[in-house]
Amino acid sequence: MTPESIFKQLKDCKGKSIKHCIETSDMTLDLSHSIIPEEAFLKFSSITKKIKLIETFNSFFFKNTYNFTEKKSVNHHQLRSKNNNFYTNEKKRLLRFIDQFHAKDTNPITDIVQIGIGGSYIGPKAIYTALYSQAISNSEKPLRAHFIANIDPIEFKLCMNQLSPKNTLFLVASKSGSTLEVKTNIKLLQEWWESHNLSQELLKEHCIVLTSKQSSIDNQSLSKYQFYIDNTIGGRFSTTSVIGMCLIGLCFGSNAVKQILSGANIIDNNSQNSNITNNIALAAAWEHIWQRNIKNYSLRTVITYSYSLQYFPSLIQQLTCESNGKSVDKNNKF
Repeated sequence: MTPESIFKQLKDCKGKSIKHCIETSDMTLDLSHSIIPEEAFLKFSSITKKIKLIETFNSFFFKNTYNFTEKKSVNHHQLRSKNNNFYTNEKKRLLRFIDQFHAKDTNPITDIVQIGIGGSYIGPKAIYTALYSQAISNSEKPLRAHFIANIDPIEFKLCMNQLSPKNTLFLVASKSGSTLEVKTNIKLLQEWWESHNLSQELLKEHCIVLTSKQSSIDNQSLSKYQFYIDNTIGGRFSTTSVIGMCLIGLCFGSNAVKQILSGANIIDNNSQNSNITNNIALAAAWEHIWQRNIKNYSLRTVITYSYSLQYFPSLIQQLTCESNGKSVDKNNKF
């Protein structure tokens, strides 16, 4: 079936609107105001089965060839997997490091600075802000996190102005290590560190590199500590990798990392459900198609009523625009 033939089927649907609410664990998708005809919702289900959508989606949880243009597997779903693989091994290494960090009797670190851009910045910041608000409301005292993404040195200077070198840990997050913004801010960091009459050897003790193996920053010249992802993980999907979970674990502890990954795994499993009335992601995807491709509503708004979730619209915007904003199809045709 082509997209055009699917849209043609759906455009003819009329009648009474659905009143569905789809629930799983701690999440609810309310479709009662979506104005989707019951006939259309039934067709969502039948088309899903006809094109074997769930079967195709399920294959993403194993080695695959769905990144056609770069001839790579698409593996970000495996970041939350409980199977033994490269990602779970890195997670175990990271969790051990986090536990050792928090086990120190006297730990001078009060602040964490993550240097990264795009997916190495937006996702971790959204998660951190949500958890920080919750922790403060529970009278907890997590470490303070700061984020540097801009190539303009003003952002770096404003951030560093409030920090003490010996009380700060730096996370350098870049899959390739060659991103101009990251390289520029690494140089600024080294210059700032020296301006406090501190050695580059000591800086290595205060830096953690989050990158892919054999990248330009995968060495001991910048940091004593390295944790890895690989080039099958798109930046916008890297929040549940070491790129996002290192900062979360250092600020909130290893249990926070385990709970986030467990929650993501629950949604991963729910997304493999073949029944649309039980599958939140599938129903949300069809709802989006209905509003955009059938009803031709070109704008979509994400409104967070909780201050804690203030950065989630930016994360969802990145996920949506970089995934669905492509001008070519899976066969690389316009």
